[in-house]
Amino acid sequence: MDINNFYAKIIPPDDYEHRRDFKNENLIDDLNNSEKKALENLLIEDLSSRMDLLVIETLAYIKSKKSVGLIEQKLDESTEPYDKIIIAWCLYSMDKDKDRMIKIAHDNFLLINNDYVKTTLFYYLGKFKEEKLNGVLKSYNNSKNVLLSHNSKAALELQ
Repeated sequence: MDINNFYAKIIPPDDYEHRRDFKNENLIDDLNNSEKKALENLLIEDLSSRMDLLVIETLAYIKSKKSVGLIEQKLDESTEPYDKIIIAWCLYSMDKDKDRMIKIAHDNFLLINNDYVKTTLFYYLGKFKEEKLNGVLKSYNNSKNVLLSHNSKAALELQ
């Protein structure tokens, strides 16, 4: 397998057309250990030169301990609450400083004002399966905004 060609399949261009509803887990699951190590190295190399949430999520999915320091650096460098929540989830999923990651996700979610963005982030908050973040989700369950109400409940149900 040409890992560079494969890389282009699992990390498509960062635009709506290529990443809308994109998932790469099934492709990664088919890799052997040697291919996963080569992929991990490419992901780390890519992330060291740019910020890409899909690269971070992919590193978290493969449980790359080697990338934790770099991902923490991206978290510290980020100024976007949306990015911080997703990066915090990734580090949390890799068993890194769980209490701090919950606090980062919580505090940054409170900075989000766009309802559409909130609906996307509800699913990340739900992945934590933590009471503090579940409380945030529950606070939207009876919202008059159907989009918020429906998605907050759906995020809780996925637990």
